[in-house]
Amino acid sequence: MIACHPTSLQKTHHHYSVFESWSGFITSYNSSIQVTVNSDISLTAKFTGVNNYFTFDGDSNIPEIKNAILSLLNDCATRYLLDNNLYLHGQIPIEKSSSLSLFSWGPVSHTIKWNVAGFDNTNLFLIHELFHAYQHGVDTVNTGRNINNEIESFMAQYKYCEKYNLLECLPGTVQGWRDSFGAYLISPTSENYDIMINYVRNLQQGAYTESEFPDIATKRNIDNINSIFTCY
Repeated sequence: MIACHPTSLQKTHHHYSVFESWSGFITSYNSSIQVTVNSDISLTAKFTGVNNYFTFDGDSNIPEIKNAILSLLNDCATRYLLDNNLYLHGQIPIEKSSSLSLFSWGPVSHTIKWNVAGFDNTNLFLIHELFHAYQHGVDTVNTGRNINNEIESFMAQYKYCEKYNLLECLPGTVQGWRDSFGAYLISPTSENYDIMINYVRNLQQGAYTESEFPDIATKRNIDNINSIFTCY
């Protein structure tokens, strides 16, 4: 059985913890402070995670989430995806879910729910939801459901899987992905875009219907993919 995550990646520490407070010479909860001194002082900055769900350095008490984030941070494109979400949204809590994985947004906060024990139990589906979060940050007009955002999110999974030889871990067939998403990367025509749409609509019967996920003419592109996957 193929392992549905890159096995050659090594755990490293990254710099995405969240500031909490200063202590010692000054007590403050503001991340930016000015200090003027004429002798030695003791000053400590404390950094923590967000609730107990997730932070971008993989500091989580949920092993599946921690391991997935550490893995994604070691790939140039998915790390850039995390970087951009940090810039656009700040911290996005990732919660374990007993149902389908999804990205939900609101006027104040956003949440990714990830079914770590079900069908989408690999970081490949976390990439999908992280890409939806990125889309929501850069496009404030088309914030509802549409098939075009799904195409981009699946394309993020496809490119990652092609790089690490993980296409067998995606729903459908390896040849099906290459004949649709791979074909569009080689020849980005309107006809090949339609082939991708048909492939996605047939992945899970009834999951991506035309009524719930319309095709928006102005979004028939993969511009967001081209922005994130520049290192591939």
